Amino acid sequence: MIHLKSRSFLRSGAFALLVIGIAFIIVFPLYVVAKNAFVEDPEITGRPAWPWSPIPKTFTTEWVYSLLTESKLLSSLMLTIVSTLLSVGISLLLATPAAWALVRVGGKTKTRFRATGFILTFAVISRMFPSITVGIPLAVILVRLMLHDTIWGLAIGFTLFSLPYSLIVMKSQFEAIPPELEEAAMVDGYSRFGAFIRVTLPPAAPGMAAAAIFSFLFAWGELTLPLLITSANQPLSVMTWRYLRGATMAQGSAIAFIQLIPVLIFTYILQRFLKPEYLAGAFKY
Repeated sequence: MIHLKSRSFLRSGAFALLVIGIAFIIVFPLYVVAKNAFVEDPEITGRPAWPWSPIPKTFTTEWVYSLLTESKLLSSLMLTIVSTLLSVGISLLLATPAAWALVRVGGKTKTRFRATGFILTFAVISRMFPSITVGIPLAVILVRLMLHDTIWGLAIGFTLFSLPYSLIVMKSQFEAIPPELEEAAMVDGYSRFGAFIRVTLPPAAPGMAAAAIFSFLFAWGELTLPLLITSANQPLSVMTWRYLRGATMAQGSAIAFIQLIPVLIFTYILQRFLKPEYLAGAFKY
């Protein structure tokens, strides 16, 4: 009995250490960026003091303030936020009904849609190509459509890359939702579309949140594609890349900190939909 308790204690301790190690690997770089964004540059580049202290010795808002008061960076930040949110919205608007149709129509044995496997395979293969192979012909198309160097052009470009993953995520989510729920709703008087909106979509919220977070992260940090389809109106990723070439460590940390804040806010807003309790309670209609 004592031997079993000791093994259980060791297993719990090893798991706790693993969780702490993973959390440290994730959180520590964020702490370093936030800390270096508000300290003097000599404290970063100088010889590290011993013993090391997590509390900075100096504090300044000069780097962040100078970036936020620069009109070009602010316009780039707003451009990135709008184009990214447009890309997330377009991806969900297209991927959600498409995935539902592939599962509900393509998943039935008697009425199997023969192109289901081809569509999913094409979605996976399309993400195997680097951004530059798609970005060059996309730039030509956007120029002819007069969408080059515009917010809508950026949103369309981001959507081309995030849509396949959103489709796969939403397909997996709809496969976990019993079709009997829709059938029961249709017996109660709902149309198929009404059953999809009122019954199927609420429990699909975790998948939609995961797809939205992925689409946001891809669009927010993409560099190669905006370089090809923008010239004057460039997003924050391109501005950061150009700015870092002549910036100090403190200035680089400041712009990284500014770029990190919208990601944390967006993820925090949607993380509540990823909880299992939300999925369990959504089956009541």
